[in-house]
Amino acid sequence: ETQSSGKPLSKKKRSTMATMLAFSIQNPGDDGKVISLPKPQPEPNFALIKILRAGVCNTDLEILQGYMGFTGVLGHEFVGIVEELNVPQTTTESDATTNECSVHDKWLGRRVCGDINVGCGDCGVCLNEHNRDACCAKFSRNHCPNRTVLGILNKNGTMAEYITLPITNLHLVPPGMSDEVAVFCEPLAAACRIPEQGLVNYGYGADGQNLQPPDRVAVYL
Repeated sequence: ETQSSGKPLSKKKRSTMATMLAFSIQNPGDDGKVISLPKPQPEPNFALIKILRAGVCNTDLEILQGYMGFTGVLGHEFVGIVEELNVPQTTTESDATTNECSVHDKWLGRRVCGDINVGCGDCGVCLNEHNRDACCAKFSRNHCPNRTVLGILNKNGTMAEYITLPITNLHLVPPGMSDEVAVFCEPLAAACRIPEQGLVNYGYGADGQNLQPPDRVAVYL
């Protein structure tokens, strides 16, 4: 077992530190290796998720060749279990208790997948300035310019024992869905986004409104 510098951890240090194993890239374009890192702590309104399965995407293979100049823990496809929630207290004690209980009841101990983009929460895109969502579906799809992205842009990814994500990024996995299927939720979402984006960009709307013969379409099941 090694620490983030790649040096071995002493038995005494391993016993006193909360650590996890992760597959990490130390320098852009290197092969990566399994190292020991501090177990992440969830920020306010974030969840700590224990990874059950992590997928390997072609983007991961490109990152191993130097794409995006990324360093850190690789991976953005996952299914996991929510182990901890950091829910800040609200204005009154009764509101805080109700809010915390409802959030914990929904998420704690549940299997989840999640959106990989983490917005800053302060920019015009995140705050939906000028009511962009209602005015034009095209604008509502913009990415936060200050975002981080799991395993791709300034945020450790899913090839680790634990990750943290905003609670609002999480999606519950149905009880009847296996981990091996659930891990493909992110690439499926990316595939579905392609025709949806085409419809929006060409003025048809995300639901395909205004389609007329002989318009050409893509069909996905």
